[in-house]
Order: sequence, then structure tokens, then C-alpha cells
Amino acid sequence: MPKKNAVTSDGDSRSLPAYLAGTLLLRGRTRLMWTAVLLVAQVVFGLAIQQAVGHHSNAVIAPFALALAWMWGSVPGAAYSLSAAALNVLATRWMDLPSNVWWSITLDAVAVAVTAFLIGHIAKSLERALGARARAVHTVDQLAAQANERMLTITDQVPIGLYRTTPAGEIIGGNDALMRILGFDDKESMLATNVWDHYVDIDERSSKLHNYAAGEQSWNELALKQVDGTPLWVRDWAVAVLDENGEPLHFDGVLEDITEQRRADERFRAAFEDSPHGMAISTADGVVVRANAAIATMMGRSPEELRHLHYSAYTHDDELDVTPSALAKAAAGEVVRYEKRLQRSDGSFFWAMITLAPIKDPVGAQLFISHVIDVTDRHLVREALENLVRSKDELIASVSHELRTPLTVVHGLAQELDANWMSFSVPEQKEFISMIAQQSAEVAHIVEDLLVAARADIGKLPIHPETLDLRGEIDKALASVPDLDARLLDGAANPPVAFADPNRVRQILRNLLANAGRYGGPQVQVRYGGGDRAWLEVADNGPGVPPAEVAKIFEPYQRAHNAEGQPMSVGLGLTVSRTLAEMMGGSLEYRFHDGWSVFRLELPAPGAVHTGRAVRAERAAE
Repeated sequence: MPKKNAVTSDGDSRSLPAYLAGTLLLRGRTRLMWTAVLLVAQVVFGLAIQQAVGHHSNAVIAPFALALAWMWGSVPGAAYSLSAAALNVLATRWMDLPSNVWWSITLDAVAVAVTAFLIGHIAKSLERALGARARAVHTVDQLAAQANERMLTITDQVPIGLYRTTPAGEIIGGNDALMRILGFDDKESMLATNVWDHYVDIDERSSKLHNYAAGEQSWNELALKQVDGTPLWVRDWAVAVLDENGEPLHFDGVLEDITEQRRADERFRAAFEDSPHGMAISTADGVVVRANAAIATMMGRSPEELRHLHYSAYTHDDELDVTPSALAKAAAGEVVRYEKRLQRSDGSFFWAMITLAPIKDPVGAQLFISHVIDVTDRHLVREALENLVRSKDELIASVSHELRTPLTVVHGLAQELDANWMSFSVPEQKEFISMIAQQSAEVAHIVEDLLVAARADIGKLPIHPETLDLRGEIDKALASVPDLDARLLDGAANPPVAFADPNRVRQILRNLLANAGRYGGPQVQVRYGGGDRAWLEVADNGPGVPPAEVAKIFEPYQRAHNAEGQPMSVGLGLTVSRTLAEMMGGSLEYRFHDGWSVFRLELPAPGAVHTGRAVRAERAAE
């Protein structure tokens, strides 16, 4: 049951004795009128009454004296009594009455005078007391009026609306802010309206009044309309004032205009939900309270699945300590940017750049908004650049090593011939020159591979295919590597004919033979054949490429292994060879079969359509 509120009226609340005393105290014209009546009555009826009572003056003096004392005070009443007694004494002496009579009259008059004096004193005291009380009541009323005026002034200066309404909807009080919120020009117009007219949903107010009457006290957001029909949103708080029966007398409340805030919320909601970038709102503990569709799609979950999810549930283990640090900085007012890996619903991870900023909810609680962008591609580019830099360093080291050996030989032999050429026989000089030519060719092959790789990357590598005898190109390639003990096996009765660039075919064969000599076994075989496509194979009986490394051997600057005692290679031979094969419309593949590592080159036969990378290369060269 709600607490009963005792209500008193604002009228006169004096007690009955005080009221009667104030009524019996005759003042002003009433006192003068009754005084005249008494004096006239004494003149007209006094002598007759005295004679009737046998010259006992107290029977006449007493009523008149006491009445005058009550009306005029103690002194007038006593003076009247003594004056009357003196006149009576003179009358008795004049009438020659016995002395005991005038003595009795005198004593009675004195007694009446004393009584009148006391009654007059009591009346004056009562008059002063009632006057003091009246002045106090007047002072209290003035103070209350001043306090009420000051209160009205204060409430009018409050920026939020204050109101008092009846259950029927009458506005019986309200400040200037309430007047402005409801769109009135003056308070009189506002007080003449009914609050029900300002509700968009009447049932909503009925429900709120019922809750207020039941003792509910909470903030509520309501849709209202101003006097001209303009819609607005308000935040309302009210309390019911009940009578002694628990029924609401009126409702006192506070009204705050939040229309602009609601519009801002709507704009934020639209920007949040429709943003192409991932956005989420979380608590200070890192629990998601709201997520938009973009971040849900990014993480392979629905917004409902993300809600109430702790950041640790979708953060990579290596970055779990990043979020608490970012939240602490954001709580201090900073806008924090950081990157971490987030986990999708399928278990995969992606790199995200997160911008974290603090915000407040409508009740002032601390929240944080996150702006999330998938930057996985940027990380891949960064890793690629890092790999490129690392490959560049390896390339420089490899090229330096690869070129140093043949250049050292060329430089040493040239110096020896230059200084002592007459001391060498012609066959020795020829051998020196042959070695210089061979090592120079090795340098030329390395440089050619580097140029092919560079030009192929930018689409500037020219290819000039023609009909060629594949067996003849194999012989030329074997002659360029005389130190390699390679066995040529006939693969067909008729030498196969291919449609390809002769220079590029020889470059491929040199790279395959060099690779076999550097990393292969002691036996190297070259086979060839024809059919729909011309083909050749370079095989060796070495250990082969580890299965896990097969995919890497055709990548730039990659080596499956480094053979002991062999110089470090650049790591471009196989990459360049496959690139050239594909640009000529062919292919280059690797397999390990029956203890042999086999590289198979296939080339288009004459009359084949020249397509693929070869066509694009020709167009780029043109």
C-alpha cells in the first residue's frame, strides 16, 4: 500500500478559545457603540435600578464597570467604579443615611473597581497576545509569499521543465522551461491546456500514470507534440502525491527536451548500421554490446552472435594483451589506433586495424566505439616487401658469389697471359683463352638470366619463335657445358621439330644442365621425343627435391638444397626456364621417378596456335 499523505486546508487554523476571545474583544466602532449604549442605559435606568435595589450601588456599578473594563482596559473600568462610588457616598451623606450604609457602598465599589481592573488587565493581555499572533501569522504569510515568489523565480531559471498536473491532465503548475518545451507563448495559455492533448500515444500516459501511482520513480522517454503539432521527444520523471486514501492528488515531475539528442542518435544509428566498415560498441571490460552488419560479415558471424562476446573469444593469442592497454588509454580520453589479428567463425584469422574512442551512453556509462578495417592485404604486401628485401639481399650475395668465381678465373688467366704470354706455348695459350671464353660465357649466362627475370616481370621480354630442330639445339647446349658428363639418349627415330625461340630453348637447356651438374647425381641423361608436342627431359640420379620443396624450386631466388662443395647459385635458373617455356607456349615440370630427378620441357609443334604468355610477351615487345 502506498503511504497515505495527510492534507490540510490553507484557511484559518486558530483554536476555538482564541477565536471566541478575538470575537468578544470589541474594538473600533463596535466598542464606541457599546460604550454609548451602556452610558445611556445607566443615565436612563441607573437611578431607577438603584432605588429598586435599595441604594445598593454595586448592583449597578458592577455590570457597567466590568463591561467598560473589558472594552477599554483596567484603568477606565477602575476609574469608573471609584467615580461611581464617590458619587454614591456623597448621595448617602446628602440623604443623611447611616454611616454603615455608605461604608458598605464604598467597600463594594472598591471591590468592583479591583475586579474591573483585573478584568481590564486580562482583556488587554489577551488583546496583545492576539495582536502578536496576528502579526506573526501576517509575517509568516509574507515570508511564505516571498519564498513562493523566489521559488517560482528559481524554477523559471531551471533549464528543464518542472510541472504539476492532475490525474485528469490539468496543468496546475509549470515553469518557463516547460512553457518553451510545449511551445507556448505564455503561462496562462499553458495552464489553460490539458496535458493529454500533447501525447502522441494516450495509452502510454495512462500506463505511466498507473505506474507512478504505484510508486514507480524512473526516467522514461516519451514522444510528445507541441501546441502547434510539432513532434518532440522528452525524458520524463514524475512522482505521485497521494491523499490519505492512497489516491493521487497530483503528479510532480521533471521534463527534459531530448529531441536533438534523439535526432543525433538516429543519425549515429544510421551511420553505424550502414557503414561499409566494421563498427562495434563495447564496455570497459571489452564485451561487445552492439555490432553492425559490416563487422559481422567480416568475422563470419551475425550481429546477434557478436553481442555479449568478450574480445578474448575472437582475438589471436599473440595479441590478447593489446586490447586491455588500448582500452586503458581510451578511458583516459585518447583515440587509440592499433592492429591485431581477429578470428573468423571458421577459425581463420585476418589482420584488422582498429580505431578505439570513448563515448557515453544516455545514462552516462562509459562505453567504447571501435572502427575496424581489414588490412590483411596490406600485411601481405608488407610481408612480400620484407621477403623481397630479404631476397634482394640474398640475390646480391648469390650474384656476388656466382660472378666472383668465373671473373676471378678470367682475371687471373688474363693477367697471367698479359705478364708471361711468351713463356707459354701456343697450345697452353689456346687452353688459357678457351678457359677465359668458357668462364666469360658463364658470366654471360648469369647476366642473361637476370635480364630475363627482370624483363619478364615488366612484360618487356621479346620472344621470336621459329621452326627448329630440337636435337640440334640439344647438341649446342651440351657443347656449352663441356665439363658436364651428360649422356644423350635418342628419344625418337626422327628428330622432333618445335616452334620456339632457339636462343631461349638453349638458355633453358643450359639452366637445366647446370642445375643437374650442381645439385644432381653423377649420372646425367638427356632424352627427347616428338608427337603432338616436342619434348626433352634432363634427368640425374641425385637425391631429388624434397617433396615439401617441390613447389618452391620454380620461385625466384629459391633453392631446394645446397650441395656440399658446390657454389651458391642465384636461384633464378629454374624460374627463368619455366617463364621462357610458358612464354613460348610450352611448359616445364619436375618429377622424381624410379630414382631419377626429371625436368621435362614441352614445346609446341610447328603450326600450333601461339597463345598464352607468349602472345602477351610479343605484344609487349612490339
